[in-house]
Amino acid sequence: MIQMPVKEMTPLLIEPPADSLQHILPYYHMAASARCRPLCRRHNLFYLVDDPMQGTSMVLRVSGLRRKEEELAAEALWMCEIRRDTHLMVPRPFQTDAGTFATALSHPLLPRGYYCMAFSYLRGTSPEVKPDDYPVLFRRLGELAAQLHQNSILWSCANRLPRSTIDCDVINESLFEGLDDADLFLRVLIIVRERLIRFGRTPDRFGLIHADLRPENLLVDKDNTSLLDFDDCGYGWFLYDCAASVSGMETNPLRSYLIQAWLEGYRNYRKISREEANELPTFLMLNRLLRLDSKLRTGSLSEEFLRDTAALAVQYVCAHTR
Repeated sequence: MIQMPVKEMTPLLIEPPADSLQHILPYYHMAASARCRPLCRRHNLFYLVDDPMQGTSMVLRVSGLRRKEEELAAEALWMCEIRRDTHLMVPRPFQTDAGTFATALSHPLLPRGYYCMAFSYLRGTSPEVKPDDYPVLFRRLGELAAQLHQNSILWSCANRLPRSTIDCDVINESLFEGLDDADLFLRVLIIVRERLIRFGRTPDRFGLIHADLRPENLLVDKDNTSLLDFDDCGYGWFLYDCAASVSGMETNPLRSYLIQAWLEGYRNYRKISREEANELPTFLMLNRLLRLDSKLRTGSLSEEFLRDTAALAVQYVCAHTR
C-alpha cells in the first residue's frame, strides 16, 4: 500500500461559485444549463444535478483540500470494483472523456486543490433510526462490512491504492498537551498501539476498509440498501469498521447490543474468531482517539465530547491494565 501524508489541519471548505460548477457539467456529459442545487454538506459539498433535456440526474461532490487527485481516483476505482464483482449497491463514479474521475475546479475565489467528482443518483432515504430498529440496522451494517472486506481481500489491486492508513500513527500526540487529561490520553494511546501490534496486520485482519460505515451512509429504497460515502476509505483493521458503525454511540446503554448485532450480521459472510471479537474495545478506543485528534485539529472539540472521552479512557485503562 502507498502511505499518504497526514494533513495537520482540515481547511475550511469554501462553497464554489455557481458558474464554476456549471462549467464542470459538460465534462460529465451534462448540459451546462442543467439545474445544480445543494443537496447536503458534510466534509464535502454535495449537489444534485438535473438535466431536463436528457432526462438524467447525477450527484456532484466537491472536495476541498482534504484529498489529492490520486486519492480521489483510488476511491472511485474501488467503488467500480465493488459494482463489478459484488451484489452491493454503491453509486457509480462517472469518468470524463479524458478518463479521469476527478476534475479540478478553477475559480478566482477558490484555492488550488478543489476537485469535483460525479456519481450516479440513487433513489432512497436515510434509514429512520429508532431504538426498536437498531438490531436489524446494525446487523445489516455488519453484513455490508463483511462483503466489502471479502471484496478487498480478493481484489488484486486493493493493497496498491494511494489511500491513508487508519492507525495510531495518524494521531498527533502534541495536540493533547494542555488538556487536563493529557496523561490519560497518552497512556491509552500507548496501550492501544501495543495491543494493535500484537493483534497484527495479516491479510485476513487488515486491508482496504470503508472506515465510515454508519447508518447515515446508507440509502434505503424499499428492500434495497445502497452504501454511500467512500471518502474516508483507506487501509485499516477490518474490525475498525465495527467501531466506525457505533461511532458517536459509545456512551449509549445499547452499545453492547449494537455490537452484537453487527457481529451477527458480519458472521453471515465472514468468520470472526473469539480472539478478534475480544479486541473490539481497542478498535472502539482507536476510533475515539482519532475523533479526538480530528476535533483538536479543527478546533471543534466540545466539553461534553472531552468529558465522555476521558470517562471511556478510564474504563479502557482499567480493563486492560494488569
